[in-house]
Order: sequence, then C-alpha cells, then structure tokens
Amino acid sequence: MRTLLDAHVGMRAPAGAARSAAPGPERLVPLLLGAVRGASDERYWDLLHALRVAGFTT
Repeated sequence: MRTLLDAHVGMRAPAGAARSAAPGPERLVPLLLGAVRGASDERYWDLLHALRVAGFTT
C-alpha cells in the first residue's frame, strides 16, 4: 500500500492528491502526508496547503 501511495502522491498535482482524501479524510490525510514526506519538503508543504484549501484538517 505504501508503494501505491508514494506513486499516487508523486504523480498527481497536490490538489489532485488532496481530493483523493475525500472518501475517508480521517484515515487518508495522514497516509498521504506520510507518503509525501519522503519526497521533498516543498512537495510536503504543497500537499499540506492543498489539503487545507480542500477543507481537510491536518
């Protein structure tokens, strides 16, 4: 699952990755943030911002 999340976060724009948390944000937001943390600080902050804009708390 971790490999799929890494690929998902790496291939999508931050806003697209944030939208993918909609079905279960309480479970998916932490998983998405964990997956992107290994990519780069910039990518992490971009996703964090996109999640907040989409209305998900982190």
